[in-house]
Amino acid sequence: MVDGKKDNRRFVAFVLELAAELDVLYNSGANTDEILREKERIIAAAQERFAAEYDNKFITDNFRGFSALPVNNAYLDLFRLYFSEDDFIAELFEKSGKTLPEFIAAAKTMSTRRGPPGRERFVEALGLGRQ
Repeated sequence: MVDGKKDNRRFVAFVLELAAELDVLYNSGANTDEILREKERIIAAAQERFAAEYDNKFITDNFRGFSALPVNNAYLDLFRLYFSEDDFIAELFEKSGKTLPEFIAAAKTMSTRRGPPGRERFVEALGLGRQ
């Protein structure tokens, strides 16, 4: 369990660093076409680096699939929203017992569900009931 918590923190830190790198790009004053090309390059490079360094940085296999996931601003905003303020998503991921792809799939169902907004809906999407 301790290994999983350490890996969670490392993964969140990695994704937040990627988001910060992209923020620099977005604020660079480059034109839209340049930003889009550079964004794709930055994300691809980050995913390659993540895969290459995985065995040296992570203990569990919980996040190994990150390199194959489609990473976009919505994905990164999820981390910025929840991990920069508190550990809600990290704790929820740990409680869910799901793999990262299953966790993301549950999050994607939020937009198609009716009911409570935000965090409560995410908890329900994961089948965890009220937190």
